[in-house]
Amino acid sequence: PIIIKTKYGKGNVIWSGVPIEAVNMYEYNVIFNNLLASIMPDYAPSFKSDAPDSVEITLFKDDLGFRLNAINVLEVPFSHIVPDFTVSVKTDKEPKKVALLPSETAVPFEFNDGYTTFTVKNFKIFEMFRIEV
Repeated sequence: PIIIKTKYGKGNVIWSGVPIEAVNMYEYNVIFNNLLASIMPDYAPSFKSDAPDSVEITLFKDDLGFRLNAINVLEVPFSHIVPDFTVSVKTDKEPKKVALLPSETAVPFEFNDGYTTFTVKNFKIFEMFRIEV
């Protein structure tokens, strides 16, 4: 078998013969998330996005809340505008504000089901956002 899920002592073990968490394919991401959800009933991803594959997103928790970075990793000789995309960050409570950094420009957002959702517009190479909770 390529993946085994079993109980061990008081815990659960998932063993995979391939680095499924490192493969950047939609289907593998779905399988990996479903495996995590199967052993952690309260599992919820830290963030979700419909960004194109060329956009890498990182999220860090800090003293004010969260800092989200988005970078276009597509290697082309010129910058192109990426279509608008949304990001939903698990904040558990409604944030005080979402701001584009470093300008501190307010970004409209919605808060539903424990997630703060906003749209990234006119994205080219790199953007940084603060979600203040």
